[in-house]
Amino acid sequence: MPATAPHRAEALIADAFCCSPELAAVISGKADYRRYSPKSTILHSGARSDAVYVLVEGRAQAIALSFDGRMVLVQDYQPGDIFGEGAISGTVTAFEDIVAVSESEAGQFRSAVFVGLIESHPCVALAVSRLLTKRLGQANRRMVE
Repeated sequence: MPATAPHRAEALIADAFCCSPELAAVISGKADYRRYSPKSTILHSGARSDAVYVLVEGRAQAIALSFDGRMVLVQDYQPGDIFGEGAISGTVTAFEDIVAVSESEAGQFRSAVFVGLIESHPCVALAVSRLLTKRLGQANRRMVE
């Protein structure tokens, strides 16, 4: 499967970070793009990741094991979604596997590079803030269900 056209990745990044196409091209250029076949693991549970990802093609899911050993769908990711944001702090170990559901491609930003983007571009910082607020709300809802 060929790599995603650069303009498609840039358009998704522009949407994900609410930024101009010109800035999206700069941000996109900082990522390493990788392809994933269905059922392949993008990020392993228990691993300490040094990367933040933006899904640019396909679909992926965050799957965790519950305390009683059941597999639980934590999150479903579509193109433009950001995951692996725990790498920003450098102290978070993934508690779930991120698995490609279909042929997928993700832009991988090394933690130091992503922190640099946050420091240089307020739109990236705001996108991460929105993401963390959304994830906190989802976690709170799951706790009361």
